[in-house]
Amino acid sequence: MPFFLEIFITLLLATVLGLAILRRLMRRSPPVKRCGPWGIDLSLGSAAASMYMRAYVARHSIFALRAPETVYFSTGFDSSGQRMQAGSCYRIRGRDLDTRWWSLTAYQRDYLIPNALNRYSFSKTTISMDAGGNWEIRLGPRRQPGNWLPSGEPAGNVTLVLRCYGPGPELLTHPENVVLPEIVPEACS
Repeated sequence: MPFFLEIFITLLLATVLGLAILRRLMRRSPPVKRCGPWGIDLSLGSAAASMYMRAYVARHSIFALRAPETVYFSTGFDSSGQRMQAGSCYRIRGRDLDTRWWSLTAYQRDYLIPNALNRYSFSKTTISMDAGGNWEIRLGPRRQPGNWLPSGEPAGNVTLVLRCYGPGPELLTHPENVVLPEIVPEACS
């Protein structure tokens, strides 16, 4: 084999391998602090974010705000550590958070879940709460009583994002200590 052909093949293989590694790094979720099943990275949307975090945000969270303005928690797992499935049902229990405003949104494959009600999330101003500020959301593929959030097609995984706008001091300094919503699997009715 001619020398220039060996060099060409070597450079081609090195380029393909480098692109494959870069693609894998871009798809990998950034390291986060854990709070039960919920994860958080306070560098999201800030200049302190690593180049991998910035690339991840550009691909998955296009309009992310900085931590003093908004804190983002996300999970694809229930409180027992099992992956959340679109065909399963869950009860999400929480209480009003120390924020100016919050919202909880469900996603499938990084997109809002299409549904006939055009319901994609619940927020501090749209959810039914009891007198103590406690609330409950039922997540599942079929309509359920109360605060129901559609989980989409039966196949695939579901991800939840909890956005906390105007977070209180505890959310900013020790987000891993905040009591966040519990996600409990239940039988679909």
